[in-house]
Amino acid sequence: ALNYNFNDYFRHTRFRYTGVEHFAGQVEPGDYFSIVDISSMYLRTPLCKRMLKYMVFKDAFKEGRGAWGVHSRLPFGAALSPFYASVVSAECADILRNRGRRAWQHLQKRRKRLSAKRFRGWCRKNAHEHAFARWGEKAKATCYVDDIGLAGSERECAAAVRELVALLARLGLPAIDKDGTWEPRQSAKFLGIWFNTVAPHPHVKGAF
Repeated sequence: ALNYNFNDYFRHTRFRYTGVEHFAGQVEPGDYFSIVDISSMYLRTPLCKRMLKYMVFKDAFKEGRGAWGVHSRLPFGAALSPFYASVVSAECADILRNRGRRAWQHLQKRRKRLSAKRFRGWCRKNAHEHAFARWGEKAKATCYVDDIGLAGSERECAAAVRELVALLARLGLPAIDKDGTWEPRQSAKFLGIWFNTVAPHPHVKGAF
């Protein structure tokens, strides 16, 4: 297809991606982390009707009216696509953080209301809710376009992944664990950087 050069007509602006420093600043020694990749995010993110008139393209192998089409989802190559994808994933991460923080607040109230024995019984009976609430205490999360990184203890991380995947499915953005990145690990690659939360820090003299 011969697409119009949409980028020539977009208002020139800038935005800053979330860097690896944001995630590194949250992760602590001994943490586990998981990476959730939103499957085919561009093709699943719809454009509003007012944008459709700007997303027309012509098929080079057809003639007449049938040769013209319109992108109804974020097109690859458009300068605005990474921006909108980043905004959507950031909103998903914010929703998850807010849910986790509320769950942590409710857990603290339950801890004060129940006796120690009854509270431990509730935690065993509601292991997932307890783990997600514990994750919500610090709510460690970072998003980069269609990748969302989560960190915490092994149980906390697994609970946060479960909640995030359910949230994405409800929003019409299903995630698929293609590379086994949902499983909490202490050593993995995220945003081109290897994270290892158990390796000892090298002891050297002088400045780097």
